Amino acid sequence: MKTKQKKSATIPQEITKVIESEIDLLGAEANRDLSCEVKRSYVYVYAEDKPLCRLGYTGNYGEWKFAIFKWSTETYSSSEFGFLPQGTIRECIFAAIDAYPKTELRLPFLKVFMRLLAIMVILLLRGIRQKLSSLKGHNNKLKGRA
Repeated sequence: MKTKQKKSATIPQEITKVIESEIDLLGAEANRDLSCEVKRSYVYVYAEDKPLCRLGYTGNYGEWKFAIFKWSTETYSSSEFGFLPQGTIRECIFAAIDAYPKTELRLPFLKVFMRLLAIMVILLLRGIRQKLSSLKGHNNKLKGRA
């Protein structure tokens, strides 16, 4: 016997603007550029125009199904360890924000790391060049003695 899947409730048009406003406020609070796209029973939330999470409408504005965007598979997952399967819009969005910190915070560290790496490579190459030239000089001395 086949079981019918329960259809998700479609998000009413009148609360779409409320959702967008709440997400804008949460973005300002978190110092993130958040945006959203409402499609049938889902709200797709983006941070800096990149997928962040998906909220599924349950028919109750105070409780949403939560799915985080997984960059490893480029899909939404509602079964990741450490995340509540549902919550308020605020709880869901802040869970996703905590999982994906603002990338600008990591960029200065990455730039410093790359500069240090470049300096290390330059010093290593200089050391190899000096070693080669000292070996070349040593070989010339040996040839002169022979």
